[in-house]
Amino acid sequence: MKTLVSLICLACLAISMPQEASAEGDDHIRLRVGVSTISGLVGLEYQRSNIAFDVGWFTPTDDNIGGVKVDALTRVAIGARYFMKPDENGLFGGLSYLLNDQAFVGVNSNFEMDTEGVSTLYATVGYRFMFGDRFDLTVGSGYGAALGLSDAQEEAEGDTGTVSIDLALGINLK
Repeated sequence: MKTLVSLICLACLAISMPQEASAEGDDHIRLRVGVSTISGLVGLEYQRSNIAFDVGWFTPTDDNIGGVKVDALTRVAIGARYFMKPDENGLFGGLSYLLNDQAFVGVNSNFEMDTEGVSTLYATVGYRFMFGDRFDLTVGSGYGAALGLSDAQEEAEGDTGTVSIDLALGINLK
């Protein structure tokens, strides 16, 4: 239920944000592929003027942390970027919300690592390189804080933050 309410709040925020109207209506839809906390491993980006909205997906994999197998959850990334120069090489700032990120809870009686899915809010800064009108590459990094951790999770993890990475290739579809 918390996830649904969070998604609705983010959608309302995205819809109500004022945007600079472009005289030519030059909006872009890009397929993004790479490792990014903003757009996932595979995602779509809609850019209008300086602002871009992203939705991406991380595939579930089984992680092996310190010889202990950890079941990973399917993660969905919802993000937004603000480009300083919308159609050129330039800096960007991003904010993303990652659903079902993992948080370490502890070790159970079978000496298996217990993890739970939590949401994480990331802030990222980076640089976008444009290659003609069709391709772009974003490179960036930042920091994120896990939201909704229980007291046991906060004690087990200590620092509840994690590094954000943005290394993705964008292919202009429109």
